[in-house]
Amino acid sequence: MEDTQTELLFDSVDGKKVVADFTGGDVSSDAGLLLVRSVGRGMRLFERIGSVIRDARRAGSVDHDVVELLRQRAYQICAGYFHAVDCNRLRNDPVFKVVCERTAVGSSPLGGQSTHSRFENMVSLSTQYRIACEMLNIFLDSYRRAPARIVLDIDDTCDPTHGAQQLTLFNAHDDTYCYRPIHIYEGTSGRLVAAILRPGKRASAAEAAAILVRVLQGIRRRWPRTRIHVRGDSHFCGESVMALCESMSGVSYTLAMGKNSVLERLCEEGFRYQRGYHAEPDYRHYEAFDYAARSWSRPRRTLARVEVKGASEDVRYVITNITGSTAAHIYEDIYCQRGQAENWIKDHKNALRSDLTSCHRFAANQFRVLLHSLAYILMHEFRSRVLRRTELARSQMDTIRCRLLKIGAQVTQNARRIRFHLPWALATSPLLHAAYANINTG
Repeated sequence: MEDTQTELLFDSVDGKKVVADFTGGDVSSDAGLLLVRSVGRGMRLFERIGSVIRDARRAGSVDHDVVELLRQRAYQICAGYFHAVDCNRLRNDPVFKVVCERTAVGSSPLGGQSTHSRFENMVSLSTQYRIACEMLNIFLDSYRRAPARIVLDIDDTCDPTHGAQQLTLFNAHDDTYCYRPIHIYEGTSGRLVAAILRPGKRASAAEAAAILVRVLQGIRRRWPRTRIHVRGDSHFCGESVMALCESMSGVSYTLAMGKNSVLERLCEEGFRYQRGYHAEPDYRHYEAFDYAARSWSRPRRTLARVEVKGASEDVRYVITNITGSTAAHIYEDIYCQRGQAENWIKDHKNALRSDLTSCHRFAANQFRVLLHSLAYILMHEFRSRVLRRTELARSQMDTIRCRLLKIGAQVTQNARRIRFHLPWALATSPLLHAAYANINTG
């Protein structure tokens, strides 16, 4: 009630006072979420995730079931409300009621901050494992038929922490206390496969293999003939990851390899010849040879790329089990394409703020990552399907939020319909119409 009595006074226009107050009634600033709701309903995303969460609350005391809580948090994250405390302000918002499958006016409020904080701490790690498995199934179901080939880009990222969170560690490389979650994306589409929170130390190849084996086995059970290619940075280049890929039919890999004196010695003769052969100051050259680190079970094909620009020389190494292709093709056309995964991590971590892991308990922070992952899956499908052939088809998720989700609307409701009155001077009206047409054409 305090807000409704507040007036905000601004400079006059043409001798008239300019006043703002909070008596507008049933108005929302996020009407664009109605478009996203159509995607969520089509995927049955929240029903599927909710089905693997055991609700231990007393049934007679529950006002908000698990599916509704998942919907509310995911849609709030999509709209830029990343904290549980935001639920207190939005629990009566007409748009959020509708996307949570309630009537806009007259229905009971959605869950508040205390409800969602308890929800975050209710879900055990074993249940979260089942959620991650169901998310893998959702990834597989996003294809109408088994693809001939997919690419799995695996990477970790820094998630700074600023409190006494469990398993937060100081990472010298990042120069901060942090978590280091692992993300896996399909490398040609950007679909999320898995997002796993980890302590703040650098991920080892053994940890990556423990995650990859479950992902690869899950994919192989559904798609026995699909070729799978795994790409990763140098700290995933270990015997456990390579042996895992080699043990499974139709699985290949390209993994970066850190520099060492043995690698430099193996390719130095070729590089020395190229330095004398090239008269121009800028060139790129590749060497290919077999190499085995002391911890490896056998030698593996190794590619070395040297790029010279004037007086500077940059050398990179890649390990692969791909045969029959040139070193230049493997490095430039296969390995280097993994750089796109950085943009998907930015969407997940920055645009959707999955780095807000401020709960004390590690399990609660892992569940937060999963909630933000649901928002990523929803927004990615929205961008891929609903925004195809529009100016936002390749935009970042925060750009989509600002351009299309943040639309003000007045809401009226009667016995037959809920109507959202959008501004007649809406600048993004053509974009909204195009998105709506894509929804209705499948």
